[in-house]
Amino acid sequence: MPIAYLPHCEWETELDNTQKDDTFHGICTSRLFHQVMKHVLLPLEEAGRVGVQMVDGCGDVCHCFPLLAAYLGDYPEQVLVNIAPYDASPVTTATRNDTGAAKRFPERTYEVIMEALQELREEFGEEQTAQDTLTYHTKASSFGLSAVCEPFWENLPHVQPNKMMTPDILHNAHGFFRHHVVQWVFKLVGKAEFDLRVSSMPRMVGLKAYPNGLSKFKQWTGRDAREVQRYIIGLIQGAPNVKPKVTKAIRALLDFIYTAQYQSHSNDTLEYLKTALQDFHKNKHIFWDLGARTGKRDSLAEFNIPKLCGFHDYDPSIRQFGTVMQFSTDIAEFFHKKSAKEPYRSTNKRDFMAQICIILDRHDKWAQFYRYLTWVQNGLTNRKTSPWSDADSVDKSDTEICDDANQCSGPYQCSVARSEGVEQAVESKSCSRHVKGTNAVNLKLTKVPHRKSTMHLLAISYNAPELLEETAQLVQRLRSAPELALEPLAQAVHLLSTTHALVWDRTRVAVPTVQDPDRLTKHQTIPAEPPSPKAPFGRCGTVLLHWSSEAETVGIQGKLSLNFILCWFIHAFY
Repeated sequence: MPIAYLPHCEWETELDNTQKDDTFHGICTSRLFHQVMKHVLLPLEEAGRVGVQMVDGCGDVCHCFPLLAAYLGDYPEQVLVNIAPYDASPVTTATRNDTGAAKRFPERTYEVIMEALQELREEFGEEQTAQDTLTYHTKASSFGLSAVCEPFWENLPHVQPNKMMTPDILHNAHGFFRHHVVQWVFKLVGKAEFDLRVSSMPRMVGLKAYPNGLSKFKQWTGRDAREVQRYIIGLIQGAPNVKPKVTKAIRALLDFIYTAQYQSHSNDTLEYLKTALQDFHKNKHIFWDLGARTGKRDSLAEFNIPKLCGFHDYDPSIRQFGTVMQFSTDIAEFFHKKSAKEPYRSTNKRDFMAQICIILDRHDKWAQFYRYLTWVQNGLTNRKTSPWSDADSVDKSDTEICDDANQCSGPYQCSVARSEGVEQAVESKSCSRHVKGTNAVNLKLTKVPHRKSTMHLLAISYNAPELLEETAQLVQRLRSAPELALEPLAQAVHLLSTTHALVWDRTRVAVPTVQDPDRLTKHQTIPAEPPSPKAPFGRCGTVLLHWSSEAETVGIQGKLSLNFILCWFIHAFY
């Protein structure tokens, strides 16, 4: 929840030229930020030393010592908070000429910063004019500092600037890939050729289509970067300038990015992380040799990129705080929309700051009152299960199930137990609106089917002559229809051909994640559209189904073979 709005000021001081004006205004804005943050976090100074009585979610009063442990921010914000010069590392002592090194420099601890700041204060003295401020800025750069003379965290207890700046996977890793690696690929492959390859990709389940290419993109999102990372290795293959070392460098970078996003880590995975980073450093010079990375200095100096230097901070940060995904600025970016953009649209655009605060305050009160009503309606009188406790912690096995799929108020969401195979999925006949539990595959279907048809007409429309026989064999094997299970195959096919079925042309599927089976991935749309004038061959996605518990959780070993359009028919048939 937002605790304060930072002011934005327009500075009127004018100096000799525009560049000096911009520099001076930037210095004033940075100093104002630290003064405001110092005022906002002032209660933490005493609370962190002597403690404060706080009530936890269960209603128990605890003696707590709140500390500033982590600060989420992109690179400019990290430099601003840790009063480091721009283009240098905010966490280590690496200067702008060291950010491309393959090793990690010593950490920029509280003692290192305050010692340099104290020495600068004694040497420079007090500022009298705006020109003195610019001189102080130049002098501070030689000490490895910014122009901020009073950091807001100076008096906070137990603060560690070198550790509280956690890596930002969104702006750091994905930003490096977007602003540097993609641009290098454009130069190696050619923008027109790369756009042609991207636009020529067939539509596949789980992959976002870019019919107009990527070179003209002006505003990339985190999703765009993640999508391109999934197939960029395949796209660049065959280009004349793409040498094996180019593939090795990009592959090493992708290994680093994917490993860094693990939900849990071990010593082995952290070694994979460091190995991937070192492999990238070993092969990065190929971009200079081929002319993709250009500049006036030598090849190694041209890789002095602050984002690249930040990759060295992932390993110690993960060991200190855990996975970096919990500190990604994706969280702040999402709440910026909920806490600023949407409330602003509800105002009259005049004196909107006060109106935004009122709107957010009302939303918080509505949310709390709704939780209270839910708590009362459920009859929960136990103090340990307050209306503000985690809903999932009340009852992990609680699942709202309706016996009749047509009675669901929302989209169908069918739970399929992965470990028990398809048989249990067919026999359960349950439609779950809230799937909670382990090893569950979540299927979402629209409440109204896209159409109704006989199985014979479906086989014709999908150009699948083997549909009737294969479906009859499957139904007999699963024994989901007693009237067909005991019939000969030919008779079962005949009965099945006149059977009416509900047909869905697409569904949304979420499967358990690889690292945490209790968590589901984002839902992906699986198409099953018949041939049409726009798509002569139709659009049918293919998935792998676990027929038994013997199939591997990940991988493709096991008896796995079924076109996904059959899942519609089976679901509709029984």
